[in-house]
Amino acid sequence: MNPLEYIIGGLLLLIGVILIFVIMLQRSRRKGLGGAISGGTSDSFLGKNQSKTKEQRLNRITTILAILFTVLVLTLYVVHTVLENRDSTPATTSVDSTEAQSEVESETDESEVSDDDESEADDESEADDEDEDEE
Repeated sequence: MNPLEYIIGGLLLLIGVILIFVIMLQRSRRKGLGGAISGGTSDSFLGKNQSKTKEQRLNRITTILAILFTVLVLTLYVVHTVLENRDSTPATTSVDSTEAQSEVESETDESEVSDDDESEADDESEADDEDEDEE
């Protein structure tokens, strides 16, 4: 693995733990049976606004961390795919591959010619053997 992948992985772990912590700090929006009986939170203006600012701040932090987490996951995926493709494909250009292909074809043609020469030589030796057998 590349050091960049380790760095992004560490950031993902850190952001994930912080994200869990921030979500746990948020209050539940359901009041349930206890809120219905007691009437909810404090009735003062300061108490209502103070809890909203904390909630708004926690909501904003949660949203930012979730977006950052998603972007890092996608970045890690792209980095990993690019590095895997770079490592698995040979670094040849189209000119090099064309030259290599023409060399392979010329070697194939030469081997076919040598095979033809060998088969002709075999035919001649078989013919000589038949001539000697007839005599």
